[in-house]
Amino acid sequence: MGMPAAPRNPHRRNDASQPIKTAASQSGMTLVELIVVVVVLGTLAILVLRLSINNSRIFAMAKKSQTMTDERNIVAALKAYKQEYGKYPVSTSDVKDTLVGDPVRGASLSPAPIDNSNLFNVLRGIPDERGNKDHQGNPRRVVFFEGKYVTNPAAPKSGFHDGSLFDPWGTQYFVIMDTNSDQHIQVDTFYQDFKGKLPEVEVGVFSFGRDQQLGSPGKGLNNMYGSGDRVSDDMISWQQ
Repeated sequence: MGMPAAPRNPHRRNDASQPIKTAASQSGMTLVELIVVVVVLGTLAILVLRLSINNSRIFAMAKKSQTMTDERNIVAALKAYKQEYGKYPVSTSDVKDTLVGDPVRGASLSPAPIDNSNLFNVLRGIPDERGNKDHQGNPRRVVFFEGKYVTNPAAPKSGFHDGSLFDPWGTQYFVIMDTNSDQHIQVDTFYQDFKGKLPEVEVGVFSFGRDQQLGSPGKGLNNMYGSGDRVSDDMISWQQ
């Protein structure tokens, strides 16, 4: 006699009725898992973008803060120089104020600026062949102003290069001095919105700002610091 047949498990399906598991179904992602991955990657991208924007804003604020500090220090140095010597270190005219700054980007200004190294070499007690030959501009060799040197001389920003002081965007600082002693600075020749209301200060310092251009560009606002709600990105010491 043969062996009796094993009892059949009523709860077990025929092999033919079970789904065939392929390699794809074992290793692939379900639709829900794919959606979760996309959502996570999208969230990370948004966070990275926000961080980048915030960093850009922080850097922009840092540059503006540095500019304001530089301008205040320049004004203080010139006041100290005048107290020491009874005059300002550079004078190009007895009837007009003296302007130093970027002779290239400021070529359209009136009066035309001379390179600001003519001023800062005097304030730093550094002799040169221009405004401080043999320390003539600062015979007592007092150091009225100090500052760091730029990190990249090929594209100078935020410091001294070849005697000139550059703002954080790469343009020389402009300094106007009341060398004609009329108790105000003649800034209306390049900021026309100051006509009739000249700043009653003896020293003014300004930066062209991020756009490296004078005043507000476009729509007839050239050569103006601001008009109504529109204000240029120039930074001026007499309105700090």
